[in-house]
Amino acid sequence: MITVEEAKAIIQEKFKPLQTEIISLRNALGRVTAEDVMAPISLPPFRQSAMDGYAIRLEDATSTLRLQGVIKAGDLEVPVLEKGAALRIFTGAMVPDSADVVVMQEKVVAEGNVITIQETTLKPQQNIRPVGEQIAEGTIAIKKGTVMTPGAIGFAASLGLVALKVVCTPRIAMAVTGDELVQPGNKLETGQIYESNSITIETAAASTGYQVDGVVNLEDTFEATKNAIDQLTKMHDVLLLTGGISVGDYDFVWRSLNELGCDIYFYKVKQKPGKPLLVGKLGDCNIFALPGNPYAALSCYYQYVVTALDLLAGKEKAGLLQLNLPLAHAYFKKGDRAEFLKAKIEEGKVTILGAQASSMLSAFTDANAQVYIPWDVNELTENSLVEVSIL
Repeated sequence: MITVEEAKAIIQEKFKPLQTEIISLRNALGRVTAEDVMAPISLPPFRQSAMDGYAIRLEDATSTLRLQGVIKAGDLEVPVLEKGAALRIFTGAMVPDSADVVVMQEKVVAEGNVITIQETTLKPQQNIRPVGEQIAEGTIAIKKGTVMTPGAIGFAASLGLVALKVVCTPRIAMAVTGDELVQPGNKLETGQIYESNSITIETAAASTGYQVDGVVNLEDTFEATKNAIDQLTKMHDVLLLTGGISVGDYDFVWRSLNELGCDIYFYKVKQKPGKPLLVGKLGDCNIFALPGNPYAALSCYYQYVVTALDLLAGKEKAGLLQLNLPLAHAYFKKGDRAEFLKAKIEEGKVTILGAQASSMLSAFTDANAQVYIPWDVNELTENSLVEVSIL
């Protein structure tokens, strides 16, 4: 059995970015760039007016000027500004090379074809965006490893890009074990419980930017378990299994993985919940055999799986955001296992909630975080700083 820190170090070591693909910019949300993207043009590509006003020569600023013409955004040609004249100009329009100031319209009095400038503190290039002010042609516009947000996608579009090379998104399958499980909406018979792991993990994946392709409910037999794992691992980058990883007579996941030749990175972590966690690789597919208890499975997803998925997707900062926050109350931990505790952040402090058993999800109606207590810490006082994962 290994520690949480050792398990997380193995995840960082073993999980590397997947192959790359070229995708449309419109499909790039949340994807990670696989290479530096160079700017094909400068932004702006021409001297551009930053506001509605009048383009003039600075040397003419104290004079009454005649209105020579108008320049609109999108005009492909602009006139040469004559001495003693001004050109009406609008935001985004191209500024003539002969003009070195744009006076905002609020500082100008216009009467017919004559304007009088009322601003006395004009400076060279005022209200003019120079070529390449945002970025120069041939420089790095988007760094390798960038997670594409709406703003980043908009920036790429402003450069004229229509596609990006990105790291492939992990293809994820899930298999659930347990003959006692019944899908919600059906009648429960004595000894049965509703299956919640699949929808819990599916939505947890969605909340962290990933999609589970499908869920298979495994029959509790060795052959069915082995055959399903064999098939699913040949079609996916990640297989999430819940339940069946202990060593009971009807726990067939461990036996199936061993007989199929799974390279097991680790099995069992000194933690609560989620001690019987297995991580490994079968062929090209990464395996996470999660505990069957609902909170144990979800906690392992938050603490290990999402980090691995982020690494596969090429993200440099993998895993949930973690902060050190003061504890709102004292806490005493029994035993020598590390704990991941459902918690709620309020007013800059974190409160550990009730219903912490590995089978219980009820506290997640309030929880927005997990508190981590290391294995060798047993007692914390109020205002002690604790590691908190933001959910």
